[in-house]
Amino acid sequence: MNRTNYEIGKNLLVEIFKHILYFRSMPSELLNNWNFYCKENQLESEKIIDFIEGNFNHPTKKVVISDEVGGFKLHPLNALKIFNEHGKIEVTPIAEYYQETIEAENDLEEWKAFLSGNSRIPWHFVRPFTPDEKNVISTYRVDRECPIVVKYAKLKVVEIPEHIEYDIKSGEDEKEWIAEKHRIWS
Repeated sequence: MNRTNYEIGKNLLVEIFKHILYFRSMPSELLNNWNFYCKENQLESEKIIDFIEGNFNHPTKKVVISDEVGGFKLHPLNALKIFNEHGKIEVTPIAEYYQETIEAENDLEEWKAFLSGNSRIPWHFVRPFTPDEKNVISTYRVDRECPIVVKYAKLKVVEIPEHIEYDIKSGEDEKEWIAEKHRIWS
């Protein structure tokens, strides 16, 4: 593409952007000029227009959130699977996690009962341990984008554009949603 064609294309794009951003529409003569320009320069007009208007298949990433009352928590067995397959899940040594040895022993016994199917308490209250029983596996602090977490988390998976920065927000009931980060001045 020579310099003249480049300038023509650039000017047409600027005009298209102005109309899309300010008027949310594109006059037909501008679209016709753009289509003619694309044909002359062997460009795929439809793909470029779709990209500009945001009607395109952009790369996405999957993020796990909780859409249930009570907030985010991995099922203990899923936390163990993530630890075994991926290793990138937070663990805390038992000595740091527990103040008292009796509490650690009780939780470890409950974990063993849970694994054997004889647990007396709901899974929400079971603390998972590493296979060597020296660490407690976190069911809260995990990489929400990790493919293994997305695979095993029995929670809601939301696809968002890959390039955006986001925060995970929650209401009083602790149900979560994803909000794009933005700047605030005061």
